[in-house]
Amino acid sequence: MGNMRIRAMEDEKIIDLYWNRDQGAIGHTAEKYGSYCGRIAKNILLNKEDCEECVNDTWLRAWNAMPDERPAILSAFLGVFFVGEGGCGSRRT
Repeated sequence: MGNMRIRAMEDEKIIDLYWNRDQGAIGHTAEKYGSYCGRIAKNILLNKEDCEECVNDTWLRAWNAMPDERPAILSAFLGVFFVGEGGCGSRRT
């Protein structure tokens, strides 16, 4: 029992939370993809605060994009927000 890991929620269940407008979706997304999105932000931006803001903006953009779009691959769906219009790339100075 000492090596038990808490498994992150499956993507399909997280997406269902977004579609049901359950705010828990954001927490589960941050838990599962926070490091992934943070690494992307750090590769684009130099400032730690800008990175944190960009990642938080990504959760909001995912919230606003669903339920209009149902992503097939949640990690790719989130990653697109970093390079698209209004994404982290547009904040580079």
